[in-house]
Amino acid sequence: MGSEELFTVPIHPMEAHQGGSIVCTSPAPQVYLLTWNSPPDNRLTPAFCSALMSALNIIEFGYPPGVLITTSAISKFYSNGLDLELAIGTPGFFEDELYFLWRRFLTYPMPTIALINGHCFAAGLMLAMHHDYRVFTGPKGYMCLNEIEFGMPLMAPMSSIFRIKLAPPVYRQLVLEAHRFDGKEALSAGLVDAVGDLYALLDFVRDKGLVKKSATGVYGLLKAEMYRESVELLESGVGGASQLPVLQAAEKKRKIEGTKWFNPQRGMEARRRRRECLQVEVDASVRGDQVIDLTAHTGKEIEGLQKDELVHLVAKRIVVFFWDQVISPQQQPELGEYYGKSRFKHGTRVTSFAEKPYFDPSTLTRWQALGLLDEGELPFDGPAWRIG
Repeated sequence: MGSEELFTVPIHPMEAHQGGSIVCTSPAPQVYLLTWNSPPDNRLTPAFCSALMSALNIIEFGYPPGVLITTSAISKFYSNGLDLELAIGTPGFFEDELYFLWRRFLTYPMPTIALINGHCFAAGLMLAMHHDYRVFTGPKGYMCLNEIEFGMPLMAPMSSIFRIKLAPPVYRQLVLEAHRFDGKEALSAGLVDAVGDLYALLDFVRDKGLVKKSATGVYGLLKAEMYRESVELLESGVGGASQLPVLQAAEKKRKIEGTKWFNPQRGMEARRRRRECLQVEVDASVRGDQVIDLTAHTGKEIEGLQKDELVHLVAKRIVVFFWDQVISPQQQPELGEYYGKSRFKHGTRVTSFAEKPYFDPSTLTRWQALGLLDEGELPFDGPAWRIG
């Protein structure tokens, strides 16, 4: 097959990456084939993204509209994704270069096809997904999102295109299982539209009449509306490198707090101490707006606590440790509560809240000093607990 070479864009070296080039040829009239070669595995470095953006601009503004195809000169890799350390260490790379490049493909004003002739992993697969079509050459090579294996969260601009284009079970396999799809599986799952070589791809282009699709000038506008969610996310600037430490810090904090709450040894000791201090009896004779008489019956004095604080501390204990307590028939008459009225009936669970907040930092500090709460533990979340 004859193929006219149109132009070459260099990929400049960058740190450990030796650079390379993107060569544009025309294997058929108005069909533009971009073949990139950036050893060893076509990482999406800032230099790579810049060169690819230049090639897209040259084709759009320097040649008649037609069809754009991308592929790799390295038979083993279409693209192995990012150099993560370099990407995170380059200010603005995600927002200004990578996402901008993906948006360019997503709204490019002519049909785009990724001819995947080798492994297509992580951000390399994301790049392919922002093409209109994907054709897998096979028989070797896999398509995979392996972020779960190296601990990289997927930002919204990265994941949205998969939600739009794939069925939920396939998306789950990609993201949560890091499943490696070969050509046959990828075709069945809808990750690719066909399996075959460049000759088969040119037949694919001819059969669908793709060369003429951009002639009316609205092809890019139609795609921008089709993929509006992804376009908006890619333009928004969210999901940059600066967000990574924020997400990681929030997850670390969540795990630390969870350990405090669910550590069996500490949790059992805290519960034992509260049980010793707070044996509760409800005086069923109380009516109306009177305060329920909640009394500690262990014979231990809880110094430093005011009566109101004791009421709510005991109420907290009821909710936590008597969640399924069945109120006896003798306690069925209407009972007062600290804020307003409530009715206890046989089988009632203590689950409701008072609307008025009731504690301040000094109260919490005293409770912690008495050993009634672990460090960082709250007696209740926001509103005060009530019985009702």
